[in-house]
Amino acid sequence: MRKAVELAGLPSRCVPHGLRKAIMRRLAESGSSAKEIAAISGHRTLKEIERYTAAADQVRLSKAAIAKLGGDKTRTQVSNLDPESVYPPRQDPEITQSCPPRR
Repeated sequence: MRKAVELAGLPSRCVPHGLRKAIMRRLAESGSSAKEIAAISGHRTLKEIERYTAAADQVRLSKAAIAKLGGDKTRTQVSNLDPESVYPPRQDPEITQSCPPRR
């Protein structure tokens, strides 16, 4: 695994658990179901997968609810605040940020 991390150009602090966690999170954020994630990850129970899907589901559901109010399908301004101050642009984190610091 260490050789694969090196060949991929990732920091040496990247370990299998951190990389696995990062891909599970990305799958959840892209809309994969818990069963789809389990099929890839090899987790034995869906309860283990729920920690990855819960936050992603919350974001997706809240956006869907706001979109039902009408207007912009991705963002609906519900106040006189600048939408960028309420919903700052989301930056896709680099995989290296998902790697835990070396102990």
